Amino acid sequence: MTHHIDSDMSLFYMVTAVMAVVLVVSLLLALRMYMLSRRQQIIVASLAADVSGLCKGAEGMSRYLSTLERKIKRLAERQEDLDTLSQPADTYRQAAKMIERGATLEEVIDVCNIIPSEARLLVMLHGRDGSQQRAARRLSPGRAA
Repeated sequence: MTHHIDSDMSLFYMVTAVMAVVLVVSLLLALRMYMLSRRQQIIVASLAADVSGLCKGAEGMSRYLSTLERKIKRLAERQEDLDTLSQPADTYRQAAKMIERGATLEEVIDVCNIIPSEARLLVMLHGRDGSQQRAARRLSPGRAA
């Protein structure tokens, strides 16, 4: 019977030893899982911070682009206004050059689309000689002014 008890005790010690090994291995695996989980949490927190920074940057860029779009629109409107304002000046500049080159009043009126009184005034301002002034007088104030 002692032999049987020794055998039972040996079996008991063996089972206890195997269970201890399984417990130690399980604890080591649990520790490793905890460490991996902790590392993943740190990575996820870092990525979340990066995404948050990107979102804030995109939001700031969106505001900046909106401001630029408003400025461009205002500049385009101002340019359009300036173009509109400079058209008459360009017309008168062209008419003055034509007069200086000797164009007749009729040519200036037709090409520059100005009224005769404007053409006569330009001849008085820019005329080089008396022939242009005589031509201006020929267009009497009674003619389609």
